[in-house]
Amino acid sequence: MYKKVIDAKVSKIKVVNEFFDVKEVKAILGKIAHRIYLDSEVLQLRRFMSHQFGINSRALTLEEFKRIYVGDHLLKIGFSGPTNPSKEKIEEQSDAVSRIIGSLSNRIGAVVHGGTMWAFIRAAHIKAIEKQKLSIGVMPWVGISDLLKIKDEIPENFPKMDYLAITGQGYEDHANIFAKALDFLVLMGGRSGALAEAVATTNQSKHVISLMMGNEQDEAFQVFKNGIWYTDKVDEIAEFVENNLIPSQQLFKGRQVALHDFLKNTHDKIRVGFAGNTGRKTDLGLHNQILSGLIDNIRPSFFTQMEAVSGMTNVGGVRAYYEMAKENNISRSGIMSSKGIGYKLADCDNMVVWGNEWGSESNIFLSSSDVLLVLGGGDQTAKEAEKALVSGGRFGSGIPVIAIHDPLVGNWSYDSFNSMNGSKRLSRAEYFSSSQLFKAAQRLNEVFESILLQRNKRF
Repeated sequence: MYKKVIDAKVSKIKVVNEFFDVKEVKAILGKIAHRIYLDSEVLQLRRFMSHQFGINSRALTLEEFKRIYVGDHLLKIGFSGPTNPSKEKIEEQSDAVSRIIGSLSNRIGAVVHGGTMWAFIRAAHIKAIEKQKLSIGVMPWVGISDLLKIKDEIPENFPKMDYLAITGQGYEDHANIFAKALDFLVLMGGRSGALAEAVATTNQSKHVISLMMGNEQDEAFQVFKNGIWYTDKVDEIAEFVENNLIPSQQLFKGRQVALHDFLKNTHDKIRVGFAGNTGRKTDLGLHNQILSGLIDNIRPSFFTQMEAVSGMTNVGGVRAYYEMAKENNISRSGIMSSKGIGYKLADCDNMVVWGNEWGSESNIFLSSSDVLLVLGGGDQTAKEAEKALVSGGRFGSGIPVIAIHDPLVGNWSYDSFNSMNGSKRLSRAEYFSSSQLFKAAQRLNEVFESILLQRNKRF
């Protein structure tokens, strides 16, 4: 534990194992922040502060700090990472921070950072001021020591933070307050302090986006596995936030997982792939009606064993499929190419990104599915159904394809199914009309039973 000692006679204050002149502490705090919150651990510092520094009996309270208002529908973005990397890495991280804040200028109202003005933290603060956003710092008591080390680098006219909270003693003790101050966090690596901030953020049901720039071996990345999204492309972060984290449109609340982890975590599940209409003019209500009628006749005991798998788009049949799965507590995993990051993503539990071009994820989708459910769709759906029959599945030997036909589903589904029916290679696909949902569900029940039986025999 870091012990703090104030000697009133000599006006010295102890931070970790060093003594500092209180005047120096007062001066550096006055240079960098307009209003400061001090928790009960450092209240004794107040008697050395004058009103001009905002630290007195009327200083910022914790409740005031928690209620900082940034504007309607605006977010508070946080940044966390290593503060002592190489000069080149500092420049890279600082550039990334500036670009992200600049790209999200219309979506964020505040930038939350570590407050010490080291490395990328300084860039985050300066960019926030430049873009007329609130700059909010949160640091532990030991951060005073770090601030004093760079006091000569902070000029008298340095733009101040709007708010600074000094809470806790070491670089893990401030994490809960730090997480309370933000809406989502961009994690850029780091050690135990950054790890604590990331964990605290997820514990408060807020999102962490990992930005990996050749620093995947950092402790924070190695230990922390619960982020919603990770990428090595700076521009993707703004696109993701723009489409998926804005409060009025947020859908995707799951997390990105590596393909290996997806396959491992769903190894014992029956992965039910879905293919069909993805057009924005799709009749969502009709899709919901058909899929609800189908699931109503699936044996409920299968629900916990099923994994609903499709793309990540939030339109058409895919959206209806995930809505149906969610209503029945069936886990959902979406597979997409990195191209999809610029679009609004569906509400899934897990997201797998594979490939850089549209359709590059198709083979992964088909090889990881145990059965394919088709509702509507066009030529691409027909091609995927054909591949599923011939070479889909975990062993590449083909999987069952259950197709539901309704002439009103989408604008092209009727012609699509006619062409599929006419294909000799698709002769093993099983077709049911939307008036035969009970029969389709019974067939799916049989398929599920067969998959589980074969799996038990094999293992």
